[in-house]
This record gives sequence, C-alpha cells and structure tokens, in this order.
Amino acid sequence: MDQVVVSTMGIVFHANVAKRESNMSLLSGNSFYSASVGRKGALRALSQFNPTDYKRTRNFLEGNVSKLSPYITHGILSLREIWSLLKSKYGLREKDKFFNELVWRDYFLHVWKWKGSEIFFPLIHDREPIICESSVPKDIVAGKTGLQVIDETVCQLYNTGYVHNHARMWIASYLIHFRKVDWKIAADWFYSHLLDGDLGSNHLSWQWVAGTSRTGIYLFNAENVAKFAPHKFNIKNSQLDKTYEELHEIALSPDPIQQESIGKGENLIEPPLFTSPTEIFPDISESLEKDAFIIHPWNIGFYERNNLKQKKIAVIFTEFHQKHPWNKKRWDFVVNSMKETCSNIYLCSNMRHMKSRVTSFDQHLTEVPSFKKGCLTFLSEPIISEVSEKYCKSFSSYWRVVEKKLRTTKLG
Repeated sequence: MDQVVVSTMGIVFHANVAKRESNMSLLSGNSFYSASVGRKGALRALSQFNPTDYKRTRNFLEGNVSKLSPYITHGILSLREIWSLLKSKYGLREKDKFFNELVWRDYFLHVWKWKGSEIFFPLIHDREPIICESSVPKDIVAGKTGLQVIDETVCQLYNTGYVHNHARMWIASYLIHFRKVDWKIAADWFYSHLLDGDLGSNHLSWQWVAGTSRTGIYLFNAENVAKFAPHKFNIKNSQLDKTYEELHEIALSPDPIQQESIGKGENLIEPPLFTSPTEIFPDISESLEKDAFIIHPWNIGFYERNNLKQKKIAVIFTEFHQKHPWNKKRWDFVVNSMKETCSNIYLCSNMRHMKSRVTSFDQHLTEVPSFKKGCLTFLSEPIISEVSEKYCKSFSSYWRVVEKKLRTTKLG
C-alpha cells in the first residue's frame, strides 16, 4: 500500500512502506532505549525505576532517568499514578527533585491551555533570535555536522525515538543559536521523530532554549558536553570549544557557524513521516458504536486506569497528522499500545463523526482542525499540580503556587 509521506524539507511524496531503509547499521552503541508497548510495558518500566539517585545523576546522559515519557505523552501512565507509586515505594516527598520535574510537565500543559496555538509562535515577540535558515540544514538531517554530540544525538533520535533531556537542549541550542535555524521549523522536525513527542513540552522547551519565552537564552560548550556525556560525544577543539562569553557573541551575531570537517561513514537516512498509520484501518461512521468510550492516541491507559466498564473503540484523528505527521516507529508504538487495550481501531477524518461520544480530554485534541467544544463528552482525572486560577508566565511563579497549595493540601 502507498502511504502519504512528508519530508522535513516540506516535500510531499508517495513511497512504499516496505522499501524503507534502516539506520540501525550506523548505530554506535545508541540502541540503549527500547520502550515496550502498552500499559503492561509501561507498568513494568515504572516498577523498574528507582529514583533514589535521580537528583544526583539526572543531568548525565548515562544517569538514572525514568524514560517514562512515551507512556506519559500517550496517556498510558498518568503523572499522578507515577508519583503515587514512587512516593509510597521509596518514601519520596514533594520537595524531591523528581516531583519538581513532573510538575514541569504540568507547567507546560498549563501554558498550552492558557495560550493555545500561540505556543507555536514566540511568546515574547521582540525576543526572537536571528534566523538564517528556514529549513533544517542537510548536514544536520544526515548526521554529518562533524560535531559528535549533534551527530550522535540525531542518530539516537532516528533509531530509538528517545533523546536525553540534556542532549535535547544541546541540539536545540546548536540549531537555533549557532546554525540560526528557525526554532519552530527545528522543533517540528525534532517532534516528528520523538516517541514521546508532546507538542506542549517539546515546543515550549525549544522556546525556552531560544529565549522567546523568557529573558535569557540557553547555550552550551565543549566543556559542558565533556562533563555530562560519554567520550564519544566529545567536541573538544571544535567551534564550540569556547567560553560562554565567546559563544554568546556568536549567538547574537548574524552569521551561522560553518559545518565542521565531515567525518567518515555513511549519511544517516531520515525516517519518512506519515500522515496516517502504516497499517490499514477502516473509517468510522456516525452510527458506529455510539455509546462506546473513545480511546485516542493521548489517553491509551485512561480506560483501564479508571476501571471503566462500557464498550470501547480506538480512534485516530487523521486531521491532526496532516499538520503533525509521525514516523513509522511512533505509529507502531501508538497502534500496538492501542491494540493491547482495544481490538477495534478506526480512522476519523472529521470530529463531527464523534458527536455525543465519550472520551477523556487531552490538549492535543485542540490541534484537530474540526475540534469544537461540545463535539465530545469529556471525562477527566486529576493532575498532580493543577494551577488554573491565573496564568503563570514562568515555571518559578507556577512552582510558588504549587508550593503554597502543598502547605494546605496533599498532591499526588
């Protein structure tokens, strides 16, 4: 079957799914991460995570991080149940760093709820960095920048769909401040290959690095990489082996840095992006299973987590993916996770076909063009740090409200 495929260069073409080449032979020890699908895999991963030394090691690429983000993004696990289990099992408290990091996730959701589609544009309009590139440069896409930290990160992104948060910040800083790529274009490219791609967390993180949502910008240098990454990420004697003062001047200059000397080996092959699953599913009709609970790509664990008993069907809103396509790895993870929960999966091209059905709300649904309030009936579950009274411009202001609530009630 032919699928619609979208490249990061903005070209739409048709390609046979079976003829996709793999980058796996190009890996140099990056296949350390593999997310088991579904709720069973998620609960197993959660049970294996010990957060005891999380605070001390979390900034190191080989440090002890949970890697639960794909399950959080797709609603297979909720932040509340993650916190509840770890709190009871390890005696964690809200003052612990891991709780703070979970609250960052809620904060990004908070901003998205208040700002809506504005998160895809600079939140501070006069803070936009200099832009020289309106697409991701070919050497970055091919993993041939000559900077090991960037090339290894791109290789990991393509082959596992997971990148450590510190490496995400490095590659974002490199694209925005040193190669002068439009942050939104770069964020879209990065999101499309992430197994855990969440539009709020991803795009607001890129804005944080770019300085379009705050007063500063994020930069890194060779010394920082040497401290927190394995030796194969080394960029000593490169254009980034400078002081932060020198790099700040480069970031503010109108000229991008040049590609480093090209290393040996083949170019990475960017996985193609698809606007629908690579597996064939029927279209849903207005009359089909009208009383069923809708499982969608961002609430896959909601039904089981809340012990619902009514009929259930799984639905993929294809309109969303016209704007936000995924690669095959992401589609396989989502579809197979859905299959573990529900055997009936349908495609929906317009939300009007969902009229009066019941599901749980996720902010991603607002990115479906035909989404309207009232088109579905929404169930909800509490998050760990709801702050809805006012908009908080910064995480620090959000955290102060959370801390105030912690003094009067129990969260999680």
